[in-house]
Formats: sequence, C-alpha cells, structure tokens
Amino acid sequence: MINVNELYKAVQFFSNKEQSGFIKPSEFNLLADRAQMEMLMKKFGNPEMIGGPMQPFPKYSYQETQKISDDLRIFVKKLDTALSSGFLNYPNDYVHFSSCRVVTVSQGAGMTFNKKEVEVTVVDDSELGYMLNSAIVSPEPDYPIACFYEQGIQFYPEESNRVVLTYLRRPAKPLWAFTTVNGRPVHDESNSVNLEFPEETLNEILVKILSYIGINLREPQLIQYSETQKNAGI
Repeated sequence: MINVNELYKAVQFFSNKEQSGFIKPSEFNLLADRAQMEMLMKKFGNPEMIGGPMQPFPKYSYQETQKISDDLRIFVKKLDTALSSGFLNYPNDYVHFSSCRVVTVSQGAGMTFNKKEVEVTVVDDSELGYMLNSAIVSPEPDYPIACFYEQGIQFYPEESNRVVLTYLRRPAKPLWAFTTVNGRPVHDESNSVNLEFPEETLNEILVKILSYIGINLREPQLIQYSETQKNAGI
C-alpha cells in the first residue's frame, strides 16, 4: 500500500524543485486517482498501447508476468452469484473481465449431488448470431458462451442459473485529507485514504502525476533525486 502522505510530499518536492509551484490538495487528489487508473489500465493491457500491424498486442497484458499479477492482486475480486434469465449485471466496482465459469449441479448416486464449474467462452455479436442458430456449435450446459452488453453479461444457454465471475475492481479513490492551520493545509491522517497499489509501484505513479503537472521526469532521474536526498539525510 502506498502512503498517500509520502506521495503528496514527493509531488510537492518535485514541483518546487522544478519551479512548478504548490499543488493544491484537491488537485493532488484528482491527479493521484487519474495516475492509479492509468496504472491499472496499463497493467491489464490498454488497447492504446497497441503499436499497429507489427505489434498487434499491448506491451503489457493482465497476468502476463508474476510482477503484473502481484501489482494487481489486491484488485482481483471473485463473485459467486445467481443469474436471472442467464443475465448478470456488472458489479458496481467492475473494471476489467478476468474469467467466468458457469456452475452446474447434477444428481449423483443416491442423495449426492455433483457440482461442476464450466469455463465460459466469450464471443462477439457476429459469433453469437451464428452459434445460437447452429445445430453443431450451439451453446450447451457443458459448453456455455457469453456476450458483453452495456448493462451486463448475457450467458447462454439462458437456463444457466449460477456463475463464478472473476474481475478487476476499481481501486479506492486516494484522499490526502487536511485541516487548515495558519492558512496552510496540514495532513489529517485519520481521514486520509492511501493508495491500494503495492509500495514498490510508488515511483511509477509519482512519475505519472508529475507528467500531468507538466514535469518531464523519468525513472532514472527519480532514482537519482531519491539517492541525493537520502545522502543528504532528507
């Protein structure tokens, strides 16, 4: 977890260093949230990062490396829920799809029941029309499919009545809360909200915030600044 006050002080330090002026707490809170959302998009594979025909995939993609998985693990959420006519409304904190399985229960020998989770195949509209009208590849309980719409996810066959959805949730909005003392903002730790990303991602988020402010700073420069301050005992 990234301490929001440490991030705030770092932003103010670099802003003063680059003569960009004092950043208001309201501005910092807005930029910190934008920076963490950009980080989230980058980690799960932002389509904007696709480099054309020679690079048809984003530079980064969800669960591609253990580092990406570790950075995002706190945002991975599992939802086991019933369906109505095979339809699931998006959870309020839904950001990005990870996986989905339809739960089927069949009666075994005697009074026993067998529970099975079957992986769902996500299809687009053109595929959906073909599959629903096909006698060969039409969706079945053991071969469910799903399609994404504005309000939620439609599962087929529509008789599917329970799913297990795994998705990335939205990070909590960071907040540097403060009280005013002698006309200056003073950190209010009890009402502040830290960033949920792991601490080792602080530099990445800091660089993003500074870029929004207009400070052109790269990771090596940030490390150099940090070492200089450390050696100076700051």
